[in-house]
Amino acid sequence: MNIFIFKILATLGFQLTMSEKSYIVPPLFSIIVLYMIDKRIRKKKK
Repeated sequence: MNIFIFKILATLGFQLTMSEKSYIVPPLFSIIVLYMIDKRIRKKKK
């Protein structure tokens, strides 16, 4: 499951490599996605 998500993030990052935002957008996007996944995991543990 997690490996699949990282593959999606990687492909999104590589699609943006031609633009100037490519150094900013993928890290921010991945942080947001990982934060959302972390929230779900914490809710399941409670």
